[in-house]
Amino acid sequence: MDKRWNWFFFILVLLIFSAFFTKDLWPVDETRYAEVGREVLSQKSVFLLTKNGEPYSHKPPLYPWLMALGYAVFGVRDWIPKLIPMLFSFGCLFAGGLVYRDLYNEKVPALFKVVLFSSLYYFIFSFYAMFDVLLTFWVLLAAHFYLNEKYPWFWAMLGLGILTKGPVVLVIIALPVLVHRVLKQGVTGLKPNLQFWLGVLIMLAIVAVWLVPLLFSAKSSFVQELLVKQNFGRMASAGSWAHQRPVYWYLFLFPVLAGPWALFWYVNGLNRDFWREPGDRFIYVVVLTNLVAFSLISGKQMHYLIPVIPFLGFWIARHWEEIFATKATRLVIKGYGLTNLLLGLFFVWFGGGVHGFWSLSASLMESLKDIPPLADPSSLVSLAWIPVGILFILSGLVGLFKRMTASGRVTWVVAGAVVFLAWLSLILVPSANTIMSPKDISEQIKNYAAQGMQVAVYARGAYDAELNFYSQIDSFLVLKTQEGVGEFLAQPRRLLATYDLRILPSTNNWRIIGEGWSFGEKIYLIASSEKDR
Repeated sequence: MDKRWNWFFFILVLLIFSAFFTKDLWPVDETRYAEVGREVLSQKSVFLLTKNGEPYSHKPPLYPWLMALGYAVFGVRDWIPKLIPMLFSFGCLFAGGLVYRDLYNEKVPALFKVVLFSSLYYFIFSFYAMFDVLLTFWVLLAAHFYLNEKYPWFWAMLGLGILTKGPVVLVIIALPVLVHRVLKQGVTGLKPNLQFWLGVLIMLAIVAVWLVPLLFSAKSSFVQELLVKQNFGRMASAGSWAHQRPVYWYLFLFPVLAGPWALFWYVNGLNRDFWREPGDRFIYVVVLTNLVAFSLISGKQMHYLIPVIPFLGFWIARHWEEIFATKATRLVIKGYGLTNLLLGLFFVWFGGGVHGFWSLSASLMESLKDIPPLADPSSLVSLAWIPVGILFILSGLVGLFKRMTASGRVTWVVAGAVVFLAWLSLILVPSANTIMSPKDISEQIKNYAAQGMQVAVYARGAYDAELNFYSQIDSFLVLKTQEGVGEFLAQPRRLLATYDLRILPSTNNWRIIGEGWSFGEKIYLIASSEKDR
């Protein structure tokens, strides 16, 4: 076993734990999901999820249930929503080891865990409070049971995947399995048997644990929203609620999602030497089927393809010596070297300007003045611009000019990824809390609410409950119009949270009594009278 991979993995784990302990929950997704889990307890509504006291149809309940269990045991803590995906991310190492042995009949190489945890989005979502790493765990177990022909267990994992993030799990792993069976056995591979029907029943039974009680307690309009619009509609419609992206979007951004590793698959993947084994062909089916399927749907987000990253990691770990010896890879290394060099020069230029070593344009400094982590010379980000930039410059020069063996190239790529992820987790994440986290402003709201003030939120669009979790308020009054704001503030002991001061009435019966940040925007607390300060 190559000990260097264990050392790199140890560093990556330390970086993940650093971000885990320093990062608050950020809107819009993390605070929303953490609040949905909190309201499972506070609203005592296990099957009908709620957000800001209203029925919530966007996601299934497994992750909120796990959060609610953690809240019940340890109290409402913001580390619980982050701990769950982090535990599942390490669980994926175990599940991935099973799949790798199924594919290649040997123990998974140590490089696999380094490739997995140094992939940009997998690293981030290992401490980010979202569903995707949980789903990745069920996908890997489903692949394991399929490859071992334990089909009832395969369908059970699909059921748990549906409880985690909905029918999208069928696209991620059931569709590739279908394609794989056809390629391997022809159309006879589609013929259902007793195990197939037993497996389908098991999957439906798992989903029914949640769905049957929900059908009896929810309105028909909510059920239609949940089953049709939030699942099948996301794939078929380009409505205003969908994430609209061009069909080629994933092809260009998959190398970012699975960076720095996906590009090596792009330039070497068509080489027959790298899909000659049955295990390789299964990996190709999974990766290509997901790229094509998700490229065709209207609702696209980068993190949807996180469950594909482990399969890319299997391929890299299996063939890295051959991959990093090809001419195409040598060209990619040169490209990465040039990128690191340019990135390092930018860091040095920008950091020097922030610290006054040389001047930046007035328009740039004006745009940065309200973003403390970027503009404040004493912030962690600003202090690190120049030293990190120098590291990138040195890395770029090595990649451009040093002759390296295949082993040296893969080590260089891993080291560069670790430097970047160290910058992200040790510098950028804790500094970004100052403008991304609504914790401070929410706790101010909590204190004023405890004094008996009625609290409302002005939301230009949908309110995503970004202030609920840290303020521990189940339901804010949400105001949508300037007239509604005026009527609300006309009464004593009222508190309004708003991003937009332009909606305030022209009268003098209000005053700003607090301010903070949320997802890069400043929030103001407006009291309805002087005595409420």
